[in-house]
Amino acid sequence: MQRGCKEFPVADACQTSLLSCVSVRVGRHSPPPPLPSSPFQTDPRDDTPGCTVEAQGFRDAADRLAAAGAVVIGVSPDSTASHDAFKAKYGLNFPLVSDVDDAKPMLSAYGVWQLRKKFGKEFMGVSRSTFVIDGAGAVAREWLSVVVDGHVEEVVSYVESL
Repeated sequence: MQRGCKEFPVADACQTSLLSCVSVRVGRHSPPPPLPSSPFQTDPRDDTPGCTVEAQGFRDAADRLAAAGAVVIGVSPDSTASHDAFKAKYGLNFPLVSDVDDAKPMLSAYGVWQLRKKFGKEFMGVSRSTFVIDGAGAVAREWLSVVVDGHVEEVVSYVESL
């Protein structure tokens, strides 16, 4: 493993880890290994309404994404046990990465581990976002602070246009 990188557990039988090393911006290389035109989505928490709708949308778009040569990778601060249960409950067909380290290095590298505010209380949490990683391993497009309605279709259409 490269010096300064962190290995992340993945709730998927086909993959065992991803690496995160750098700060990510459009046009710069992304922490996960390069996957051709692949959506990389971050969600606040497994099995919550918004995360579930978005995950089901990416699940249902798997054939379209595969035809475009893309795969989805989901990342959240939930444990692999939580991810396994979430995948089984909703029949999710893509890997979910667990960034459970207190510093949240992968989520922080993407700039989505942020100070949040809800009901007047401040806390650290994930800003729902999606990044498309191109075949060279660079971030081709990002959607920050995503609103779930219509988002998956927008991402899939973008990937299909590449």
